[in-house]
Amino acid sequence: MPAVTSTMVAGSETPIGTRLANVAVTGAFRPVDPQVAATILFTVLHSAADAIATGEQSQRWLVVVHDLTRHWLAPPSREQ
Repeated sequence: MPAVTSTMVAGSETPIGTRLANVAVTGAFRPVDPQVAATILFTVLHSAADAIATGEQSQRWLVVVHDLTRHWLAPPSREQ
């Protein structure tokens, strides 16, 4: 995917998408489609909250969500 541009930031449709786009422009995240990423992130967080609310182990969900987002949104490696 090409680098995130100011046009993508302006076109982000949700607050989460806008925030992801703004942060991606700084290089803190790898370039992702901010709206799709926001939808996926919301779904993952909502599922985790639902599972925890029904009694599943919160620590288990926290570890998995943290690991998923850290690796998925990690900035590109500078060693290439």
